[in-house]
Amino acid sequence: MSVQIRFLAGASLRTESRGLAACFYTGMVNRACHCHLLDALYEFTHSVKYLPSIWVMLCCRQNMTTDISPPQEDGLPCADDVGAWTEDKYNLVGLYDRLFSTGMKNRWDCRVYIDLFAGPGVARVKDTRKLLWGSPLLALQVKDRFDKYIFCERDGSYLDALMVRVTRVSGQSNVSFIRGDCNEEVEQICREIPRASTNYKVLSFCFVDPYDLSVRFSTIKRVSESYVDFLVLLALQMDAARNLATYLNPNNRKLDEFLGRNDWRERWTRLQETMGFPRFLAEEYAAQMQTLGYLAVPFDRMKQVRSDFRNLPLYRLALFSRHELAYQYWNEVLKYGTSQGSFSWS
Repeated sequence: MSVQIRFLAGASLRTESRGLAACFYTGMVNRACHCHLLDALYEFTHSVKYLPSIWVMLCCRQNMTTDISPPQEDGLPCADDVGAWTEDKYNLVGLYDRLFSTGMKNRWDCRVYIDLFAGPGVARVKDTRKLLWGSPLLALQVKDRFDKYIFCERDGSYLDALMVRVTRVSGQSNVSFIRGDCNEEVEQICREIPRASTNYKVLSFCFVDPYDLSVRFSTIKRVSESYVDFLVLLALQMDAARNLATYLNPNNRKLDEFLGRNDWRERWTRLQETMGFPRFLAEEYAAQMQTLGYLAVPFDRMKQVRSDFRNLPLYRLALFSRHELAYQYWNEVLKYGTSQGSFSWS
């Protein structure tokens, strides 16, 4: 172990760090030493300009080779019949959790994880017996745990199951459970976020994972009044494209609430000959996020997720942050976080 640490401290900083990165990537470093070396490399690279990306790559690589123990049958409710693509989604989210929690641990006094559609904590892949950890339990199992967790879930049986599983997995963590629809309970969610001050910096990461376009923009806007990065599932095909005729009816207000404005129909009428509705809706949403101070996110940088049946597009995962570093982390996650060929940009 001492050899590797002295190696990190050598004179040729950039060259030797890349050499260590190559050892990690090719598996030459013993897996049992990964965590210790990553800690040392984190401290080293974050003190040298241009090198943190090496640490990010190594974290991504370790995530591909060192698995969290899978969940076991426990008799509690789980999210049944999820598509196989859900595993890729959770791999990406779990890896970003890790980069966020570790990368920000020495930059902020308090790191908060928020899950607006938390679910029961375990999901079962359709037509199999395979169980997956849901997003809340993945966030609880990162190496450098968040200082505070906030889980919101409207299904009472799911929330009860999540509470039991959280206690089993991480009973010492600071967790708040909120029962109800996140749109209705947004004030309670915001009250649970620790108050920031001049001497106490708070950064939150909020995962928004609905089955449809049911999260209101007013909810996102209210949560964003704190310093929050969002990863949002945009159900562009599995909801918006399938129900376009319904949403075009001015009496239907679901998309009005999703976008936080009701004049989108006029713009769609003008632009429908030049683009598809999923892209139009995604760009409208991104533009709305910019009004809250978030950086611009082009449509082609929103990660498209396809089904394993006929490779059909389902939704996009869009990261929204006020700082470019978040996008550097996310780009590395997308580069190394999944090996699924169908999980492509377009």
